[in-house]
Amino acid sequence: MVARMILLIAALGIGQLKPPTLFDACVANHSKLRTYSVHIDVEGATAGKRQETQYDLAVNGPDAMLRVREPAAEGLDRSDRTYLVKGSKLIAYDAVANERIQRTVNARSSAAERISSQLGRLDVSVSLALNPGDMQTFFSAFKRFPDWRTSHSGDVLTVQRLPKGSSTMFRFIGAKPLLHEVSYKDKAAWFHWNFDFRPGSKTVLNVPADARSVTAFTQKEAPPKYVTKEAKSISEKMLRAYSALQNGTIDVDSDVDGHSTLLIAGKRLRENRSRFMWAYDGSTLTIKNGKTGKFYRGKAMRVILSEYVTAVGCEVDPIIRRIVAHKGPFADLFPKGATVRLVGSVGTTADILEITSWSLKVSLFVRRDNHLIDSMESETVEHAGKVQTRSTRRFKYSHLGESAGLTRFRPDPGYGNVYPLPKIKGVVNK
Repeated sequence: MVARMILLIAALGIGQLKPPTLFDACVANHSKLRTYSVHIDVEGATAGKRQETQYDLAVNGPDAMLRVREPAAEGLDRSDRTYLVKGSKLIAYDAVANERIQRTVNARSSAAERISSQLGRLDVSVSLALNPGDMQTFFSAFKRFPDWRTSHSGDVLTVQRLPKGSSTMFRFIGAKPLLHEVSYKDKAAWFHWNFDFRPGSKTVLNVPADARSVTAFTQKEAPPKYVTKEAKSISEKMLRAYSALQNGTIDVDSDVDGHSTLLIAGKRLRENRSRFMWAYDGSTLTIKNGKTGKFYRGKAMRVILSEYVTAVGCEVDPIIRRIVAHKGPFADLFPKGATVRLVGSVGTTADILEITSWSLKVSLFVRRDNHLIDSMESETVEHAGKVQTRSTRRFKYSHLGESAGLTRFRPDPGYGNVYPLPKIKGVVNK
């Protein structure tokens, strides 16, 4: 009886809160949490593309662990990856591919920033659960509306807006309300997030001893059709070789883009072309646009450095794009539905793989000594089989396993002006 009375009084209390006050109360209660866990179910669809993801977040003071699970989808295999940040250490584990990544991060950064350094921009639902400041910013867009409808049942309070053509709903739970549900729907899109907050957390990641250590997880794409075991074996060795590529120089000659030189040294990267140069030393990005003669420099997150480079009129080689996105180079050449054949060899030095799909035909000359690509020929074709485009890229590798000096990634602009990096929407330049 006493417990029911307490629950009733609490329900009456939160039932009297108006939406703006309720939003503020939720942020304040979340800010007081120091050790907690939350399970998040995310569903939604936009432009005909459906999303289903499960997140399990555990927070223990400054440390956090995030597990991300996605079901198999068109062209994609299922995904189950966990990211742990403790102090200056980040460990990530892919349970499907049995791969692990370990790297050093800035211990003074927030847990969200440290996880983002590996995962990229976090889903909004995860940001709300991880950072009260992000939750406050998110709620601020809704506090100004006066037409909220409020209802409550027990210790669950629901606020809802039903303007013409759309609906928005927030649901809060507990005597000290925490976010429980968010949903939105209009003619073009919809999403639904469900949060289950619980006290206590366990920030321990047990990685199997036989997990492969890589710098980027192997492709998430569902496997194509391999005509023979040999074709599959050569393809897998090639993808693993690129995932493990941490240090070296790659010279690329393309009949479309010309010559470029790529330098890789762990998290440091550099690309030289005749028209431009950019270099990243692990925290600072420097860009030189040869056409304008302008130098740009500033702090940048590795996962989005491509956005800065392209914003000033320069380019990033596809190999580097895949690396900074934490995806294996060339893994996108093996989509679901493609057919992979071993069609020949070049003496004892290379095997020739042919990959065909409905719109693309690629021939890969894969070296036998290091399993890297010597050259590739690509054709895009119409449904009728007519070739639309044709291109060739050749690769030369040097200094594999050798780390280039730090000065190579901190080029001197000389006496010219140095401009700040351009502003990228949704990113705060430091």
